[in-house]
Amino acid sequence: MLRASEHYRPGTDLQSNGSATAKRGGEFAHLRRPQPAALCEPSAATIRWVASFPKEVRPMQLAIKFPRIANILADAWPHPGRFEARLRELMLNDRPGRQGFPFDVLKELADLNAYFDSIRHKMNPNNVWRSVAER
Repeated sequence: MLRASEHYRPGTDLQSNGSATAKRGGEFAHLRRPQPAALCEPSAATIRWVASFPKEVRPMQLAIKFPRIANILADAWPHPGRFEARLRELMLNDRPGRQGFPFDVLKELADLNAYFDSIRHKMNPNNVWRSVAER
């Protein structure tokens, strides 16, 4: 049994006798449900969403490497508040044990965030920064 002086380490599994053994596939892999095939590839709507961006902003690697996440962002895009929240969750995730995105995908998310901010501020007539000249 674990004593107060011992600490549980992520990536281990507690046995009935209190010992800890290493698990494969991450701390919570055994809790994950199998992904339906539809979530393992970008939807038609996601493909159209990716194609709708200027070439330098298209999140191609995101759609290829993380289609489920691309589908979530594409679905949230028409709802600015929801899109911003989903993107913030992805970029500022503080959940322990996360590997994070590869650099190319992280760059695409950052570019997408900057693009989203630029078009959102242009559309908002109450934007206080509207009167400041762009540099």
